[in-house]
Amino acid sequence: IHPSPTAIVNSYIRGKYSGNILDILEPKHNIYPYVIENGEATITGYTGTDTAIEIPAEIEGYPVTALGDGAFARKTALTSIVIPDGVTSIGERAFCGCNSLMSINLPKEVTSIGKWVQVLTLQIRRV
Repeated sequence: IHPSPTAIVNSYIRGKYSGNILDILEPKHNIYPYVIENGEATITGYTGTDTAIEIPAEIEGYPVTALGDGAFARKTALTSIVIPDGVTSIGERAFCGCNSLMSINLPKEVTSIGKWVQVLTLQIRRV
C-alpha cells in the first residue's frame, strides 16, 4: 500500500523525505508512454522535462526492446540519451526535431534503425 499524495507532500514539507518528491508522485517509468506486445515494451513517447535521460531497461516488469516511431520527436530540450542494453530496434524519426541532442549511447544489441533517425552531428557511442 502506497501513502496518499497528500501524506507524501506533508512528509516532504515536514522534512521526513529529502529526495525528489516528483519521483514518488510520478515514477520515472510514467514519463515514457509505452505499449506491450509479446511480453516486450516499446517506448512510444517521452513526457518528462529532463534534458539528459537514461531510458529504463524495463517498465512494469517488461523488458524495453524498442523505441517506437517518433518516440522522442520534437523534444527540443533533450541533450543526451542513454539507451539500455536489450533495446534492439529504433523506429523511424525517433529523434526528429531534437535540435539540442548532442549524444546517444547505443547498446550493441541495436540491429534495426529506422529511416530518418536524426543522427547528423551527434556523438553516437556504442556501449
